[in-house]
Amino acid sequence: RFSRTKDGYMPLVYQIKEENSDKTKSSESESSGAKPSQSSQTGSNKDNNAFFSASKTKLFKSGVCIGELDEKQTTAGVLIKRSVHDTDLAVKDVTIYGERCDYMLRIINSKFKLKINLDGDKINVKIDGRVYVKVADETSTDNITSHQPLIILPDSVKEKAEQALFDDITSLKKKCKELNFDFFDIDLKLYRLYPNKYEKLSKNMWDKVNFDVN
Repeated sequence: RFSRTKDGYMPLVYQIKEENSDKTKSSESESSGAKPSQSSQTGSNKDNNAFFSASKTKLFKSGVCIGELDEKQTTAGVLIKRSVHDTDLAVKDVTIYGERCDYMLRIINSKFKLKINLDGDKINVKIDGRVYVKVADETSTDNITSHQPLIILPDSVKEKAEQALFDDITSLKKKCKELNFDFFDIDLKLYRLYPNKYEKLSKNMWDKVNFDVN
């Protein structure tokens, strides 16, 4: 399939080998043309007790590696790019009833929409996202279980999770601008939606982009 974009990405696969409870990471393994299917992916090989993780993303422009997304930026990018199901999302250091607890949420479903409109020479990019979660069994609550059932998700947990996701998307946007990498396919959308203005808009595109994340 023909594509105008010269930007591409693929998961950075780590091998984690366990020996006598000491974890070591070997050199990364990469495969051309692959794309991350979820925010954090792990697998194992029972024969040699090796574990693999694909929680980071390599960025390429015209076939040349220009940078890397960290784990949080990768998670944000995957949520924007595709619907995510049955994936863990950790929310740490939440204070409830005066006590600290960590919540492990499980994403049931996620829906993100990215829309572009023009305001003169400004490119407004609006990201609307909804993430549906439940409390996972792995949640560590210390003494919190004596106060409320695990099935109830406190507002403070929701607020912290929403703020963390907002910060991760903002971090992803800054990284893309820094590397001049079009992870959001803005250039392609401009070409399709505004062909008569494309040449002008695409020049120094990131200087014209305003993001609104909801």
